[in-house]
Amino acid sequence: MRSTIPLAVVGVALLVGCTSTGAPSDSTAPAVPTVDSSASPTGDDSSESASPSSDPSESASPSASPTPSRSGDDDGRASRITDESVLAQVDVAELGSDPLVMWGEEYSTVLVFGAGSGSQDCQPVGEEIEIDDDGTSLEIEFEAAEDGQTCTADLRVFGWEFTLPGEGSERITTAVVGDWAEDRDDIEVDILPAQ
Repeated sequence: MRSTIPLAVVGVALLVGCTSTGAPSDSTAPAVPTVDSSASPTGDDSSESASPSSDPSESASPSASPTPSRSGDDDGRASRITDESVLAQVDVAELGSDPLVMWGEEYSTVLVFGAGSGSQDCQPVGEEIEIDDDGTSLEIEFEAAEDGQTCTADLRVFGWEFTLPGEGSERITTAVVGDWAEDRDDIEVDILPAQ
């Protein structure tokens, strides 16, 4: 009987020593970065090099804003909306299978929202935007999600922000969204005013 008690005490001590004292949310691991489609698809973004730039015009000034700004080279490009407060502007229950398109800042950006799986591989990917020749419509290109992806069953709002390649105006009232889904051709929708 005497030898059983010390073994039990040692066993309990080992179990207590192996358990975590903090909750799962008490992790000191770094936060997961937000996804930005302006990064290279291969993960090799040559603009973010570990070595200093030899061109002094490429160095950041001390008063530079901590948020990324868009340069003229980004006109017509898309970036995934990761700000939950922006995504919360749209009620997932009101979205159908067509995209919801609305103006962003003073006719310089366009926001495109959709509803679907929270898995990014199951969402269409924004590519580019153009103003049509007559200046009254936008042409917005996406790459549809590939068939056969494993998708989560959650229903969430996702979105893309496009910077116009020229000046937008209230004259532009419709958008033609291409490749929103594998089984759909171009979708024409009205552009909603900024919220």
